[in-house]
Amino acid sequence: MKNNLEKLKNITYQNRKRFLELFTNLGYGHVTSAFSWAEISTILYYEIMKLPKKPFSNELSDHIVVSKGHGCGILFPIFEDIGWFTKEEMENILKVGGNNKKLKNLFFPGFDFY
Repeated sequence: MKNNLEKLKNITYQNRKRFLELFTNLGYGHVTSAFSWAEISTILYYEIMKLPKKPFSNELSDHIVVSKGHGCGILFPIFEDIGWFTKEEMENILKVGGNNKKLKNLFFPGFDFY
């Protein structure tokens, strides 16, 4: 394991906390759907999946199919934490009228929007 269990628990806690900050500011979001797979997404993104260091790179990486659309919000704090977005970029994307052009056209390594 790259991280010990206590560190993974802390990462999950921090991602939940950041989700609440982002989506409270937005004014809506599916908290229970996101929180219900927070541990799973943490293990996948921090331990199991092979991810590129930067989004948009041509590095080979793993992909995940998430059929729990309302729960995908938990991935935004993960994308921020692993360095794919800055805090400022994420806050600008996740607001009413925000600049989400990057999201609309973006195919995240390991997470594809269709």
